[in-house]
Amino acid sequence: MAYTDLSRGLLQGVLSIANRDFNGDRTSGYRDLGQVDMFTIDPKPKFEDVIDSRESPAGTIDHVLVEVDFSAKIRALDISMKNWALANYAEFSASEDAATGFSETVTLYNGMKTPLSHMGVSNVVVSGAVLGTDYTLNAASGTLNVLASSTTIPDGTPLTTTVTYDYAAYNGIVEAFTVPQKYFSLYFEGINVSQGGQPVKINVWQWTPDPTKLLNLIDKKHINLEIDGKVLKDETITTEGLSKYYKLQKA
Repeated sequence: MAYTDLSRGLLQGVLSIANRDFNGDRTSGYRDLGQVDMFTIDPKPKFEDVIDSRESPAGTIDHVLVEVDFSAKIRALDISMKNWALANYAEFSASEDAATGFSETVTLYNGMKTPLSHMGVSNVVVSGAVLGTDYTLNAASGTLNVLASSTTIPDGTPLTTTVTYDYAAYNGIVEAFTVPQKYFSLYFEGINVSQGGQPVKINVWQWTPDPTKLLNLIDKKHINLEIDGKVLKDETITTEGLSKYYKLQKA
């Protein structure tokens, strides 16, 4: 199908991300970020105006581009573990496998909750305490709730003890702010719905994201991961006429 270049633009499509080295090679393929309802590129050029020094009133005789700064922002609606890690300077590599006979030391307080290290627990044994008499269990989240009526764990006398349990496989753990700054490439493949599904591709060559500024964990609206970042000059691109920042293609 032939498309005209003169049309309005309303893009829809898939945004993907790939790991890369700083001013180096890509180190992975492109991973689909899932539902993304915002992807923007924000150029901020800086100009130096030259003012006529020979006549009055003086006017501007030149407008010189001296700097260019690019930002790119995404808003991911899918809170996958990898997206969560991307937004929080964290690492995520694999899901957590099921285990049996896991043991940990906890301190229990009268009338208060104590979270276990894992979720989806079963066959829970709390040394020195009795289920239903001293505590209740939320097995799905892996949380012990000490009853205010417990005589084994009275108010003012916490109990440090061992808990042994099994747990089911789950999606894993993201430990926030545990990895250094990283670098990525972004790839948008989509269509211009104002032009009958005209194919459009956009490559952002080198992007380094900031941590997300807000996590709306309890809200009336769904969680979104809004991530701003800098588009850096890709020094590996040396061919004259090729952008070191980003490229757009339309059918």
